[in-house]
Amino acid sequence: MLYCTCLNFYHMRKNKTYTTAFEIGKQAIRSAKRFLDSDTPAANATQVVLALIVLSPIVFVGAMAPNVFQALRPYTKKRSYSVREVGRALDTLDRSKYLDIKRLKGGKVEIHITRKGMSQARKLSLETVKLSPSPEWNGKWHLLFYDVPVEHNSARLAFRNMVEKLGMYSIQKSLWVYPYSCEAEILFVADFFDIARCVNFAVADSLFDEDRILKFFKLTPIRVPSLKSQISSYGGI
Repeated sequence: MLYCTCLNFYHMRKNKTYTTAFEIGKQAIRSAKRFLDSDTPAANATQVVLALIVLSPIVFVGAMAPNVFQALRPYTKKRSYSVREVGRALDTLDRSKYLDIKRLKGGKVEIHITRKGMSQARKLSLETVKLSPSPEWNGKWHLLFYDVPVEHNSARLAFRNMVEKLGMYSIQKSLWVYPYSCEAEILFVADFFDIARCVNFAVADSLFDEDRILKFFKLTPIRVPSLKSQISSYGGI
């Protein structure tokens, strides 16, 4: 049997802190919903339990893990979790201070998500982002370039690491290329790190020295010679 309880944040006495926490909470809820709706195959029990509790903070009566296990069923289309896995997930989240689990009188167990847990939940949406190649390449190159101020260096590094993880190819320090449309996904990541205003895109028909880029993406040219070849024909290099 499950009982709803109010979402509880901790250490928010000052108005500024409350506003920040409220925004984190809203972002966490959006991220958790996107994560669960995507049914990410790589999702582990800990991630799913955290996302579920973000969306539906609950108080459990009696044995906690079996009740969570039942609540998880709508979100486990591609993978089932055992009661033991759910129990371990709750223990991990509690020890990591993402949840605050309290055992009350009468066999009730109360679960509150902490601000740290909300911040962690925000990251779940990144698990759903991927760049999917089209069935057939149209010969266009999608370019990403950005200029992030030095005061946001940590966000810039995190964004760069994510772009690399997604499979884009680095042409220069802040210039990346991908052979398929990727703007929506990259903007989602940039918005997550709050640097979307620093990001821009372009589409090119040809790139200088694109042979190495074609090799990286395992593609074959389907049009006119590369920009490097065109320049060579004019005696430019």
